[in-house]
Amino acid sequence: MSNHSYLNYAGTEPILNQASVQELLSTAGQGIISIRSDKGGIYAISAHFVWDEIKGFYVYCLPEERRLSQMDVHQEVLFSVVGKVPMMSNKKDVEFQSFNMGCTLRRFLSTDEKRDALKQLKSKYDDFELTDWPGNGMSKRKSAQILHLEMLEAFTSCI
Repeated sequence: MSNHSYLNYAGTEPILNQASVQELLSTAGQGIISIRSDKGGIYAISAHFVWDEIKGFYVYCLPEERRLSQMDVHQEVLFSVVGKVPMMSNKKDVEFQSFNMGCTLRRFLSTDEKRDALKQLKSKYDDFELTDWPGNGMSKRKSAQILHLEMLEAFTSCI
């Protein structure tokens, strides 16, 4: 098992087993895409996602225009998924599950791939109306994006 997946608790970092990683990727609500900036910084974009159960993710996000331009330049990104974060009774520690993986970002999807991704996202997030999604001519969010993140080979063995 790779050392890129963790269950953090009270200062220890035991490795998640494969079943725990798969459950986390199937059930977690949001992820964070971290992208390098030409100016030396890092942009972080919150995203809703679905795992394709093979080697990648379809994500829905609302990046600002300057972040969109960085997506075209820097396709290698870090994608982080964090599960439930309950507070511990002594309120000094937090228990959480996270999985961080290197991915290659693909921004321009075919119409069929985008339609399939939208259906998967809609089935996971029941509270979203399909008419609000980009690409159907009805979205009020001009920067809304559907992206595909393909896990780098080193991470596919974890799931």
